[in-house]
Amino acid sequence: MNFLNRHAKWIYVFAGFCIVCVLLVPYGKRLYDQIPKYKWDERQMGSTKSEEPFGAKYLDEYLHEYWKGKLYVETDADSAFAKFGKSRANYLFVNSGYQVDDSAHIVQIISMANAGNRLLFAGKEHEIARHLLIESWNGDSDYDIFNISDFLDKEKKIERIRLQLCDSIVNNKPEFISVWENMVQETIAPLEDDTLQNDSVQYDIDYYDSYYGDIPYGTYSPLIGFNEKWDVAARRDIGNGCITLSFSRIILFTNYAVQNKELCIGMEHVMKTTFDRSLPLVIIYDDLEPKNGMEGTTFMVLLKHPASALFLWLLCAALALTLIVNTRRRRRPETVNKKARNSSINFIKHLATIYTDETDYRELLRIEKRVLLYKLRKEYYFDMRTRDFSTVSQFASILAASRGFNEERVKEIFSTLEELTATGVQVDAKSYRLCLEQLDEIYKNGKLKVEN
Repeated sequence: MNFLNRHAKWIYVFAGFCIVCVLLVPYGKRLYDQIPKYKWDERQMGSTKSEEPFGAKYLDEYLHEYWKGKLYVETDADSAFAKFGKSRANYLFVNSGYQVDDSAHIVQIISMANAGNRLLFAGKEHEIARHLLIESWNGDSDYDIFNISDFLDKEKKIERIRLQLCDSIVNNKPEFISVWENMVQETIAPLEDDTLQNDSVQYDIDYYDSYYGDIPYGTYSPLIGFNEKWDVAARRDIGNGCITLSFSRIILFTNYAVQNKELCIGMEHVMKTTFDRSLPLVIIYDDLEPKNGMEGTTFMVLLKHPASALFLWLLCAALALTLIVNTRRRRRPETVNKKARNSSINFIKHLATIYTDETDYRELLRIEKRVLLYKLRKEYYFDMRTRDFSTVSQFASILAASRGFNEERVKEIFSTLEELTATGVQVDAKSYRLCLEQLDEIYKNGKLKVEN
């Protein structure tokens, strides 16, 4: 107690600091966990469930708001062609897994474009680039894969480059948009007309003729120019329709492009120069999420939900605690019999003198008073008001208030006890028994009696 009294101030400060830490640390951790952390993964392109910068969740919301006409969303190109192939439509492939790498697919795409459909491929490098746009491909070796950490690399200085929006000239001035240079990873360019007449590429001409048949090649039109030679988006008109390729896969048709003002302008420019507003728009996304070996198990499914995950971790903690407790050395259970009151030495002394009425019971009653005073001091050990109490009568008001007794009755009993144990007073057996009966009202079976 003396130590607590001397250092009460520092103890309160330390306790308050601990309470503040217990309250603020979880709250601070919760706020920190709410800070969005992005991986900038290119493989998320086309996933409408992904909020990553290169995902398509917010792109899908933007397209539904941008397109005022009929809009349909599909995850499979073949089913989309089966539903809408009989009539003309606009088709947008966002990183779709539709592979046009065989003659049947190529002939189908060319025939649809020739019939008046308008198709825009964004994302994956399809074989359609070679077969339908008749292009040359150029990959930037410095930025084969986009990495957000390039911006933190002191050796690499990432700068913004300008891309020209072709067919969009305001007041005889071309319109430009800017983009980080490491986002432009691939570019395309058409073969020159004189190259098509060269005998060395006669095989290529025959190769394309086998797919086009009697359908004319049409004209190659750049939509977003990288420089005078290379483009990042281009369109080829085929018959009554066209095919457009957005070759740099991460700068357009992503969540990042939606929130970036200049890239959003470029994305809208590509759609305006490709699609026919009078036709419905069919969007084919790549919503195939990567799977791992544990993804389909019941355990992993439960871990995906916070409530079930918390239950599993608590269950594991309970099992671990059970193992720890059960591995401790234990003894056989033994029955503990509570001692009765008449087994005490005091009762034996009482019993030895109770049969004579002439005996002075004052000394025995003093023993009872000392026992009662000891128990009262023990009960109110931490109450600073009782620190200097030396008689049982001083505890009367505090005991009555804490136990719900009648204060006058408690004072009367304690005063009687002190009067009988005073010097020069002889206590007979009747007075002794009466005093014990009164004490039993508040002191019974060796414990303070709790009453309301």
